[in-house]
Amino acid sequence: MKLQAVVTDKPVDNVHLYDSLLDYFPWIKNWRINVSSGLTYVLGELFNDIEEILGKAPDIKFLRIVEEPYSDEMFMRELYVFIEPDVRNAANSAALAFAISKAKQNSKQLCFKCGCRLKHFREIDEQQVEMFLEKFSSSESHSQFMHFCVSCMTKEYGAFDEKDSENY
Repeated sequence: MKLQAVVTDKPVDNVHLYDSLLDYFPWIKNWRINVSSGLTYVLGELFNDIEEILGKAPDIKFLRIVEEPYSDEMFMRELYVFIEPDVRNAANSAALAFAISKAKQNSKQLCFKCGCRLKHFREIDEQQVEMFLEKFSSSESHSQFMHFCVSCMTKEYGAFDEKDSENY
C-alpha cells in the first residue's frame, strides 16, 4: 500500500504568488512557499524585512512558509514561517522573530484569496451577513467571530451591493 499526502486546505493560486515574488526576490527560488496569492503583499513585506536583516541575497540554510486556516474564519489564514540563516546571532534572530510576527498579524487582516482587507461582521449590514450565511450554509452562532471579504462574497455569492465594496 502506497502512502499519499492528504491536503485539506490547499493554497489558492499559489503559482501566481510565486511568479510575482520571484522577480523581486530571486533567492526564494529553491524554497518551499505554500501560501495563497491573496497574501502576496504580506510575503513581499516579509521578504523585504529578511533582506534588510540578512542582506540583499541572504544566505539561508532553510526556509519554508505555509498557511493554515485560522479558527473558524472562512477568509482568513495564518502564516507559519520557518527560517534558518547561515549566520545566526542574537540581533538577527530577534529581528527575524519580529518580522515573522508582523507577517503573521498582517496575514490575518487580508483575505487569503484576493488580498482585500477583511471586515468584521459588525462592520457589515446585518441583513447582508445573514443572507450570506444562508447561502453558505454556515451557523449563525459562529458569525460573531467571523471576518468577511466583501469582494469575494460579492464575486462568489452576490451577497453584497457595490456600495459595500468601496475601498477594497
